[in-house]
Amino acid sequence: MCDKKVLVVKHDKGQSFYVSKALLKHNKLFKLFTCVYYNDDKHNLTYYVYHIVPSFIKKRILHRHQPELSEYVLTSCEVFGLLILFMYNIKFLSKIAEKIERIHIYRFHKKAFKYALKNDVDCIIVSAFCGVNNLKLLKKYNKSIKIIFDSTGLNKQIVREILEKEYSLYPDICKNINGVLHYNEKEEKLEIEHFKYFDYCITTGKFSKDIYIGHNYFDENRIYDIFYGADIDNFYYNKRRTASVLRCVYIGNINVLKGIPTLLKAFDELVNDSVELTLIGNPIPSNMVSEKYKNIKFIGYVLHDLLPKVIHDYDIMIFPSLMDGFGLVVVEAMASGIPVICSKNSGACDLIVDGVNGFVIDPYKYTDIVKKIRLINNNRSMIDGLSINARKTAEKYNWDRYYDKYNSIIERIIK
Repeated sequence: MCDKKVLVVKHDKGQSFYVSKALLKHNKLFKLFTCVYYNDDKHNLTYYVYHIVPSFIKKRILHRHQPELSEYVLTSCEVFGLLILFMYNIKFLSKIAEKIERIHIYRFHKKAFKYALKNDVDCIIVSAFCGVNNLKLLKKYNKSIKIIFDSTGLNKQIVREILEKEYSLYPDICKNINGVLHYNEKEEKLEIEHFKYFDYCITTGKFSKDIYIGHNYFDENRIYDIFYGADIDNFYYNKRRTASVLRCVYIGNINVLKGIPTLLKAFDELVNDSVELTLIGNPIPSNMVSEKYKNIKFIGYVLHDLLPKVIHDYDIMIFPSLMDGFGLVVVEAMASGIPVICSKNSGACDLIVDGVNGFVIDPYKYTDIVKKIRLINNNRSMIDGLSINARKTAEKYNWDRYYDKYNSIIERIIK
């Protein structure tokens, strides 16, 4: 065992399994403290719930299981975690789930921090804004503990600033998708206060890292960036087959923050070109599925396990996100030999060499997407070269690389 106790705390799945496996590989994991975990050995509450819920919830629950981590997992607030998991998968309950989850996150982290204090943990890794009072108490009773913020997104203030810009450019489309833009100044200030208590930050790319440094949340000596990996062997490369229509795909949630208004505006401009777009994800607002978008197909949520097969129907993936810590689907598309037109506001754009294995665009400018699509459509022969280079790039970013890099960061922090 490592002589330092490193505790991973995550109320949902997120990337906690990857972080935990990185630590476990290098003998640094003390415990993974979470809410919902399917354990077929210990027969916990989640195990029994799994046997009575509908199949679509069963599949979500099974994603909360990693055999090699089971002996290190501790669960708390399991009932609330299961309730929220269920509610988020029922469209009319999702807004209520958001409110319940805020309370749940605070209560869950309070219990996790008590556990950390009781067990003299040396380092704790969190990935949520877990409550200023919780952090104060943790620091009060253990001044030497290192608190690492493993950031997969950005705080509400930055999100609002990003959304306001998109709403100003495409007000009607934004309102159709997300409704009127709301924000809570008190919540924004509370989130910012968390940064006073985080000792270090790990981001998933240069985009988030630069923003945090630019807002003076962290100085350069206390923030690290790291790229996610992909299960490369699950995504196979095939030479792209030629079709009369250039087939483009977007995979992810259908909302403003993912750059959907910019994307819709671009394909409205491309309506007379021989291109089509498929949107895979949810939720899809009913007022978007209309005759207006003649060159766009809307498909609901596709299970991640089916993605390697589904993605081979397309020539190009578009990732227009206004803000994304990384964008794992970008690496997965590249692993399948699908070149990506990628937003510069994402961690994954660091993997793109413009014109070599994909293209980088400004996510606010629909004309950027239009230009790149027309360039590819008018020069179909370039797809093969982009495709081969995309696969070669993805092969460099497997999970073992991530595990080793993550370990080296933790070693520097806890030495």
